[in-house]
Amino acid sequence: MMYKYVFKYIIVGDANCGKSSLMNRYTNNTFDQAIPCTVGVDFSSFNKKIEKDRIKVQIWDLAGLERYRAIVKSYYRDTTVVILVYDITNGTSFNHMEFWLNQLKNKCKKYIDDEEVSPIYYLVGNKKDLPEYDRKVNYQDGYEFAEENDFMGFLETSAKTGENVEKLFDMITDEVYFRIINGEKVICKISNQSREKLVVEDLTIEKKKFCCKFG
Repeated sequence: MMYKYVFKYIIVGDANCGKSSLMNRYTNNTFDQAIPCTVGVDFSSFNKKIEKDRIKVQIWDLAGLERYRAIVKSYYRDTTVVILVYDITNGTSFNHMEFWLNQLKNKCKKYIDDEEVSPIYYLVGNKKDLPEYDRKVNYQDGYEFAEENDFMGFLETSAKTGENVEKLFDMITDEVYFRIINGEKVICKISNQSREKLVVEDLTIEKKKFCCKFG
């Protein structure tokens, strides 16, 4: 099947924040309470049609354990969207968002038509299903971090119940698509109508309005 666009999403954050569970909940509608920590990287994908265009989204779940960091850095290249995930019941995982962001900012940039382009960032506080008394990171802290760092948006989710998971991936994909339609330079693969290769190029098309920010 031919796709007009191929988007690459990477999910990044500390181990045990539910990154794999978010991916599996959206792509397979499954949840495994005993899922082990990702070894290196895990991968899934989904297809979506927006207006007349077919889109393929590749999701790369990158291990959060320190011993895998040298491996996962090689997957930063050509990233369309970075989804930074923390556990709302683990304050340390939220405090590490700054570390992950600094790591990514230095390695994910790409030049398109001699212009430096960065991936789009989205912040996710996972494990919203857990009791409120277990919460260590309040909603406002996540919201402010995302705003201060000019993220596309922020959501709290539950991979276990599925709350906001579909909304998360659908909103991100719609927003990326309409940014491209609006002529913004976005890191992605755009078909040049050849079945043999995909190229990155800048599109300038009639502008449309779409807003995906915070929920």
